[in-house]
Amino acid sequence: MESPAATSLRRERERQLHAALALLEMADRVALKLDHSPEWLTDEEIRWLSKRAGLGISDLWKAINEANNTAANKMHALTRLFDPCEDDANDPESRRKRMERFRRRRARAREKLKALIQEVQ
Repeated sequence: MESPAATSLRRERERQLHAALALLEMADRVALKLDHSPEWLTDEEIRWLSKRAGLGISDLWKAINEANNTAANKMHALTRLFDPCEDDANDPESRRKRMERFRRRRARAREKLKALIQEVQ
């Protein structure tokens, strides 16, 4: 069982994280949440991603859940939602480039988030 002090510290860290996430651009927030905690996606973020991916909201959630249930293809499945360009999904080079774009976006978003967390402390 978690002590009251540990619970308080965890909640404060979560508050700081959510406050910092709220300051990021939409694409950065979505990239981080999509990869780590899709359940944290807000309705606004879901609508944005749904429009970007060209999927209805229920189909988008189905695709997110399927991606998270197949660890081997998770990154590619998530990147196809985040970056729905017209490349060949079966072409290894296209797949690599798409995942690299997503990784770069996610890395930049993490750096921005770290800086923002420092600001909100």
